This record gives sequence, C-alpha cells and structure tokens, in this order.
Amino acid sequence: IGTTELDYEEGNWTPTTGSNTESVTGTYRKIGKVVYIQGTMYWGDFTGGNNYIMEACLPFDAGGTGQAGYINTGYFYTIATAKTVFNGVVYAGSDDITWYAVSGTYTDNRNTSSAIFQTGARFDFSGMYMVD
Repeated sequence: IGTTELDYEEGNWTPTTGSNTESVTGTYRKIGKVVYIQGTMYWGDFTGGNNYIMEACLPFDAGGTGQAGYINTGYFYTIATAKTVFNGVVYAGSDDITWYAVSGTYTDNRNTSSAIFQTGARFDFSGMYMVD
C-alpha cells in the first residue's frame, strides 16, 4: 500500500425488498473502494414489493461501469421457486442487488422473472462490490 492511507468504515445497514420483513440484519465493511456486505432477511409475511430485486438496499451506491460486484447466498429456505442457485449482481450507479435464480444444472443464469421471496422465506447472503 505504501504511504497511501485507505478509507475504512464499518457498520450496520438495513437490506430491503420493499416488502414487510420480520427480521433484517446487515453489516458492511468498506476498505478503500471495496465494500464487503453480509445480511440475513426473514419474511414473516410477504406483502408485495419486488420479489427478485432488493431495491435501494446497499449502504453505498456502486461505482464504475457495468457489473460492480457479486453477491452469493450462504443459506436459504422457503424460497418461492424450485431454483437451487442464487447469484446477485450489483450494477454500477445502483444501490440494488438483482438476483438471478437458476437450477442446479444450467448453461446460463438469466432468470430474473422467477419469484424468490415469499412468506416464511429466509435468505442469508454476502459479497462485495466496488464504489467510486
């Protein structure tokens, strides 16, 4: 790193899908231009909102161009789809996570029309993305 001092910040944040969630936790650590996140969401009663994009949910807007980062699931249950793999993408200029749900055997992972979240669902995730 040399003599350059890195910007460092850590804290809590509140992930959201625009629906009622019963339990929401999130932590982040920002080191320079990289933000690491971890979160858990549980829907006691899913009452609308977007069921595959977590809107305005990240602690910082993503930077750069194109895909600024990736988010992975570590644990999930009672998901509203038969899909078995969930990959999240953070696009530049956004504070959303767009989830792509795929089956265990696949040749591409484009499927944003699958409903993921529903009543009783739990979704644990972590990942990183870049900021300006």
